Amino acid sequence: MIRPPVIQRNAQSIEAAKLTREIQTDLLVTESNADALITRILRRAELEYKFCLAGDADPATLQIQIACAEYKPADGFPYTLYKKVVSKVILYRDTHIEFKLQNGQIV
Repeated sequence: MIRPPVIQRNAQSIEAAKLTREIQTDLLVTESNADALITRILRRAELEYKFCLAGDADPATLQIQIACAEYKPADGFPYTLYKKVVSKVILYRDTHIEFKLQNGQIV
């Protein structure tokens, strides 16, 4: 199974952080301007969406998955598939072998 590298980011723009504080302050006020609050909430949602990683895929992983999906078994060594998928072959003294894929995953 080919997996994208695990990257955890909790990125938030400065503007989104500022809007979060403003929204929290407005919610504490008993008579806040509802229209302004809604505008801030929608703007913050827009900024969060820009920083959201959902649906983003690692390009190297996508390239590997496409190469594997398009591969047709042949009699010879699949050199073109190998070049698209593998970045390094790791040999160990105990005779086991690992492949480092283009996305950094080791199999």
